[in-house]
Amino acid sequence: MTAIDKPLDLGGDPAATTQAVALLRDLAPTGQHVDWRGRVTGPIDLSLLHHLPPPAELEHGPGDGTDAKEAWARSHDFGSCYYRMGPGFLQVKDVRNPSSPTQTVLDDPELIDAFTTCLTPTRVRALQAAALRDLVRRRLLLLVDDLAVTLPYRLTRWPVPFFAI
Repeated sequence: MTAIDKPLDLGGDPAATTQAVALLRDLAPTGQHVDWRGRVTGPIDLSLLHHLPPPAELEHGPGDGTDAKEAWARSHDFGSCYYRMGPGFLQVKDVRNPSSPTQTVLDDPELIDAFTTCLTPTRVRALQAAALRDLVRRRLLLLVDDLAVTLPYRLTRWPVPFFAI
């Protein structure tokens, strides 16, 4: 089990949000339970994050009629948004929305470069604008003000049974 002691901020400070997402993304494929708490401190589409380990607690502002933590826990499923790399291409499987699953092959060098660069939170000015727009449209990058971070995680081990994802 991995425990994160400090609550993670989501939606407010762009640096804190993108660093929290990158941390959760990198922990997701390890197979370990991740115990963390979060605070929604600004606007964010949490459904983009449902492939990441759900929080044990999630504070959000008044007026939010939905229980975001429970929705996250209900929709979370290992392998719902991941990528694999090949020579000159990336394959991304995204079933965060089960009614419209996608399997995408990125073979454009600019898209691959933007995708891999944003594995570390990156200022948007450092990215090719068309690639950034395309990856955000495909819901593969989270854009928070002037920072972008890659959402899918890379599978580091194949689950057993292999057809589970």
